[in-house]
Amino acid sequence: CADFSEKSSVSRVSRIYLPSTAFFDGQVRPAADAVHYLHRVLRLRPGDRWAALDGQRRSWLCEIVDKETSRKVEDWPAIPPLPVSVAVGLALCRGSRFEDALEKLAELGVVRVVPLESERTERGLPSAARSRRWQEIALSGSALANRMVPLHVEPAQDLADFVAGLDPARAVYCHHDGANAAEVFRHPRNDYTLLIGPEG
Repeated sequence: CADFSEKSSVSRVSRIYLPSTAFFDGQVRPAADAVHYLHRVLRLRPGDRWAALDGQRRSWLCEIVDKETSRKVEDWPAIPPLPVSVAVGLALCRGSRFEDALEKLAELGVVRVVPLESERTERGLPSAARSRRWQEIALSGSALANRMVPLHVEPAQDLADFVAGLDPARAVYCHHDGANAAEVFRHPRNDYTLLIGPEG
């Protein structure tokens, strides 16, 4: 019962990733965009609490002092990275499917995602604005999952270039029914690269 109560209280606290420049001795001073999110979107007021994560394995429960400043109350119980590092080469796909996949991969603890252009994907590498949106989605999903270190979305690549740079001993080429991948996972390693193809 106590464990359930603790998890429930953690889930109710809003979590935000901030750069190291926002942290001082006992205070947190977020940049303007984070201040807007805390006060205008979340509608937090002095005395309200939220969690600040620096993306480098440090996190704190914070209490708002005024519009621009919060104080560190105590360490925050964010979830550390998985013992196995997982990277995903994810084929570009239409609509919201790619963004939905990013969100779920962030929640699952994947370390990095590389968007891939292949024969059956949307043609043309994504714009800078779209790439920024993908990273924002990765941060949001990671915060939702209470991760110490967020998912990183790398610049898009052509599939052939991506595969050429892989160590074959560390890559898993996933079959549609999952059988091949399941067999590989029976032999544990410290890191994996999974390739997820497009629809069709």
